[in-house]
Amino acid sequence: MIQFKQKFALLIGALLLCLAPAHAAFAADEAVSAQDASAGLAFKVAYNNGRYSVFMKPNATPDSLNITLTAQVTLKVPHAVGADRFLVADVQNAVDGTQWTLTSRVDAPTEDQSADYLSFTVEFPEGNHQAYQWQAGQETQLFNFANGGACLGAVNLLDNSDAFAAAANSAHTNPGNQVNVLGFHDDNLFIGAYDGAAKCSADAAPSTQHSIFLPMVKR
Repeated sequence: MIQFKQKFALLIGALLLCLAPAHAAFAADEAVSAQDASAGLAFKVAYNNGRYSVFMKPNATPDSLNITLTAQVTLKVPHAVGADRFLVADVQNAVDGTQWTLTSRVDAPTEDQSADYLSFTVEFPEGNHQAYQWQAGQETQLFNFANGGACLGAVNLLDNSDAFAAAANSAHTNPGNQVNVLGFHDDNLFIGAYDGAAKCSADAAPSTQHSIFLPMVKR
Protein backbone atom coordinates (compact mmCIF):
# COMPACT_ATOMS: atom_id res chain seq x y z
CA MET A 1 0.00 0.00 0.00
CA ILE A 2 2.86 2.36 0.77
CA GLN A 3 4.35 1.96 -2.72
CA PHE A 4 0.95 2.61 -4.27
CA LYS A 5 0.48 5.69 -2.09
CA GLN A 6 3.86 7.06 -3.10
CA LYS A 7 3.03 6.71 -6.80
CA PHE A 8 -0.40 8.23 -6.24
CA ALA A 9 1.20 11.02 -4.22
CA LEU A 10 3.51 11.92 -7.08
CA LEU A 11 0.50 12.20 -9.40
CA ILE A 12 -1.24 14.49 -6.90
CA GLY A 13 1.95 16.48 -6.54
CA ALA A 14 2.24 16.99 -10.26
CA LEU A 15 -1.33 18.25 -10.38
CA LEU A 16 -0.78 20.61 -7.44
CA LEU A 17 2.33 22.01 -9.10
CA CYS A 18 0.35 22.66 -12.27
CA LEU A 19 -2.24 24.55 -10.25
CA ALA A 20 0.34 26.54 -8.28
CA PRO A 21 1.53 29.97 -9.43
CA ALA A 22 4.33 29.82 -11.98
CA HIS A 23 6.93 31.51 -9.76
CA ALA A 24 6.19 29.03 -6.96
CA ALA A 25 6.59 26.10 -9.32
CA PHE A 26 10.01 27.34 -10.47
CA ALA A 27 11.05 27.87 -6.85
CA ALA A 28 9.97 24.32 -6.03
CA ASP A 29 12.05 22.88 -8.87
CA GLU A 30 15.13 24.73 -7.66
CA ALA A 31 14.59 23.69 -4.03
CA VAL A 32 13.99 20.04 -4.87
CA SER A 33 17.17 19.83 -6.91
CA ALA A 34 19.11 21.43 -4.07
CA GLN A 35 17.80 19.16 -1.31
CA ASP A 36 20.21 16.67 0.23
CA ALA A 37 19.22 13.01 0.07
CA SER A 38 19.51 12.82 3.88
CA ALA A 39 16.73 15.37 4.40
CA GLY A 40 13.63 13.91 5.99
CA LEU A 41 11.30 13.68 8.97
CA ALA A 42 11.70 11.71 12.19
CA PHE A 43 8.63 10.28 13.94
CA LYS A 44 7.81 9.99 17.65
CA VAL A 45 5.11 8.34 19.74
CA ALA A 46 4.66 9.56 23.32
CA TYR A 47 2.34 8.88 26.25
CA ASN A 48 0.96 11.51 28.59
CA ASN A 49 -2.12 11.75 30.81
CA GLY A 50 -3.72 8.61 29.45
CA ARG A 51 -3.26 9.43 25.76
CA TYR A 52 -0.80 8.48 23.04
CA SER A 53 0.43 11.23 20.72
CA VAL A 54 2.26 10.94 17.40
CA PHE A 55 4.70 13.62 16.22
CA MET A 56 6.91 14.37 13.23
CA LYS A 57 10.02 16.56 13.15
CA PRO A 58 11.94 17.49 9.96
CA ASN A 59 15.71 17.95 9.87
CA ALA A 60 15.42 20.51 7.06
CA THR A 61 12.90 23.05 5.77
CA PRO A 62 11.20 22.30 2.43
CA ASP A 63 10.60 24.92 -0.23
CA SER A 64 7.79 27.48 -0.10
CA LEU A 65 5.17 25.04 -1.40
CA ASN A 66 5.55 22.77 1.66
CA ILE A 67 2.92 20.36 0.33
CA THR A 68 2.36 17.11 2.21
CA LEU A 69 1.09 14.49 -0.21
CA THR A 70 0.59 11.34 1.89
CA ALA A 71 1.66 9.93 5.23
CA GLN A 72 1.32 6.72 7.21
CA VAL A 73 2.30 5.84 10.77
CA THR A 74 2.51 2.24 12.02
CA LEU A 75 2.61 1.44 15.73
CA LYS A 76 3.57 -1.83 17.37
CA VAL A 77 1.57 -2.49 20.54
CA PRO A 78 1.43 -5.38 23.04
CA HIS A 79 -0.94 -8.14 21.96
CA ALA A 80 -3.87 -9.16 24.15
CA VAL A 81 -7.41 -10.45 23.78
CA GLY A 82 -10.75 -9.65 25.35
CA ALA A 83 -10.99 -6.61 27.59
CA ASP A 84 -7.20 -6.28 27.69
CA ARG A 85 -6.87 -5.83 23.90
CA PHE A 86 -5.26 -2.55 22.82
CA LEU A 87 -8.21 -0.54 21.49
CA VAL A 88 -7.75 2.78 19.68
CA ALA A 89 -10.38 5.24 20.88
CA ASP A 90 -11.20 8.93 20.48
CA VAL A 91 -8.69 9.85 17.76
CA GLN A 92 -8.14 13.62 17.81
CA ASN A 93 -6.37 15.50 15.01
CA ALA A 94 -3.89 18.09 16.24
CA VAL A 95 -3.80 20.23 13.07
CA ASP A 96 -6.88 21.74 11.40
CA GLY A 97 -7.64 20.41 7.94
CA THR A 98 -6.18 16.96 8.60
CA GLN A 99 -7.85 13.67 9.44
CA TRP A 100 -5.95 10.64 10.74
CA THR A 101 -7.68 7.26 10.69
CA LEU A 102 -6.76 3.75 11.77
CA THR A 103 -6.84 2.07 8.36
CA SER A 104 -5.11 -1.25 8.99
CA ARG A 105 -4.70 -3.57 11.96
CA VAL A 106 -3.03 -6.98 12.20
CA ASP A 107 -3.12 -8.80 15.51
CA ALA A 108 -0.41 -11.30 16.51
CA PRO A 109 0.99 -12.14 13.06
CA THR A 110 3.32 -15.12 12.76
CA GLU A 111 6.31 -12.74 12.62
CA ASP A 112 5.62 -11.66 16.21
CA GLN A 113 2.64 -13.15 18.01
CA SER A 114 3.25 -10.96 21.06
CA ALA A 115 2.37 -7.78 19.16
CA ASP A 116 -0.36 -6.07 17.18
CA TYR A 117 0.42 -3.70 14.30
CA LEU A 118 -1.72 -0.58 13.81
CA SER A 119 -1.38 1.66 10.75
CA PHE A 120 -2.83 5.17 10.58
CA THR A 121 -3.09 7.27 7.42
CA VAL A 122 -3.89 10.94 6.86
CA GLU A 123 -6.41 12.63 4.61
CA PHE A 124 -6.97 16.32 3.89
CA PRO A 125 -10.78 16.64 3.76
CA GLU A 126 -10.66 20.30 2.69
CA GLY A 127 -7.96 19.69 0.10
CA ASN A 128 -5.39 21.76 2.00
CA HIS A 129 -2.15 19.79 1.58
CA GLN A 130 -0.27 22.71 3.15
CA ALA A 131 -1.90 22.15 6.53
CA TYR A 132 1.47 21.07 7.89
CA GLN A 133 4.03 23.85 7.65
CA TRP A 134 7.23 21.91 8.20
CA GLN A 135 10.22 23.76 9.63
CA ALA A 136 13.65 22.31 10.40
CA GLY A 137 13.85 21.11 14.00
CA GLN A 138 10.25 22.03 14.79
CA GLU A 139 8.17 19.20 16.24
CA THR A 140 4.54 18.94 15.11
CA GLN A 141 1.92 16.80 16.81
CA LEU A 142 -0.17 14.98 14.22
CA PHE A 143 -2.84 13.24 16.27
CA ASN A 144 -3.51 11.62 19.63
CA PHE A 145 -5.77 8.87 20.94
CA ALA A 146 -6.70 6.83 23.99
CA ASN A 147 -6.34 3.12 24.61
CA GLY A 148 -9.64 1.54 25.62
CA GLY A 149 -7.85 -1.62 26.74
CA ALA A 150 -5.29 -2.40 29.40
CA CYS A 151 -1.86 -0.90 29.96
CA LEU A 152 0.33 -3.88 29.10
CA GLY A 153 3.63 -2.32 28.04
CA ALA A 154 5.43 0.04 25.73
CA VAL A 155 4.14 1.21 22.35
CA ASN A 156 6.74 1.64 19.60
CA LEU A 157 6.90 2.95 16.09
CA LEU A 158 7.46 0.10 13.64
CA ASP A 159 11.15 -0.35 12.97
CA ASN A 160 12.31 -1.01 9.42
CA SER A 161 14.16 -4.07 10.68
CA ASP A 162 11.01 -5.62 12.16
CA ALA A 163 10.18 -8.96 10.52
CA PHE A 164 6.59 -7.84 9.90
CA ALA A 165 7.81 -4.81 7.94
CA ALA A 166 8.95 -7.10 5.12
CA ALA A 167 7.35 -6.59 1.71
CA ALA A 168 5.83 -10.08 1.81
CA ASN A 169 4.56 -10.45 5.35
CA SER A 170 2.15 -13.13 6.54
CA ALA A 171 -0.85 -10.78 6.45
CA HIS A 172 -0.12 -9.50 2.92
CA THR A 173 -0.30 -5.89 4.12
CA ASN A 174 2.10 -2.98 3.76
CA PRO A 175 2.83 -1.59 7.21
CA GLY A 176 5.47 1.05 7.62
CA ASN A 177 6.20 4.69 8.35
CA GLN A 178 6.04 6.97 5.36
CA VAL A 179 5.62 10.64 4.44
CA ASN A 180 5.99 12.47 1.14
CA VAL A 181 6.40 16.24 0.96
CA LEU A 182 6.93 18.37 -2.13
CA GLY A 183 10.05 20.41 -1.50
CA PHE A 184 12.14 17.48 -0.36
CA HIS A 185 13.41 14.61 -2.49
CA ASP A 186 10.82 12.30 -4.04
CA ASP A 187 11.39 9.23 -1.85
CA ASN A 188 9.80 8.29 1.46
CA LEU A 189 11.08 10.92 3.94
CA PHE A 190 10.88 8.79 7.10
CA ILE A 191 14.36 8.78 8.66
CA GLY A 192 13.66 6.97 11.93
CA ALA A 193 12.13 7.33 15.39
CA TYR A 194 13.29 9.56 18.23
CA ASP A 195 12.83 9.74 22.01
CA GLY A 196 12.21 6.00 22.40
CA ALA A 197 9.03 4.11 23.19
CA ALA A 198 5.78 5.42 24.70
CA LYS A 199 5.38 3.85 28.13
CA CYS A 200 1.97 3.93 29.72
CA SER A 201 1.28 3.99 33.42
CA ALA A 202 -1.18 1.46 34.78
CA ASP A 203 -2.95 3.96 37.03
CA ALA A 204 -3.85 6.13 33.99
CA ALA A 205 -5.14 3.30 31.83
CA PRO A 206 -8.74 2.02 31.89
CA SER A 207 -9.23 -0.67 34.49
CA THR A 208 -10.05 -4.08 33.10
CA GLN A 209 -9.73 -6.12 36.28
CA HIS A 210 -12.61 -7.09 38.50
CA SER A 211 -12.09 -6.63 42.21
CA ILE A 212 -13.60 -8.94 44.80
CA PHE A 213 -14.38 -7.41 48.15
CA LEU A 214 -14.61 -9.77 51.13
CA PRO A 215 -16.35 -8.82 54.35
CA MET A 216 -14.15 -8.12 57.32
CA VAL A 217 -14.23 -10.86 59.90
CA LYS A 218 -13.64 -9.95 63.51
CA ARG A 219 -11.86 -12.47 65.60
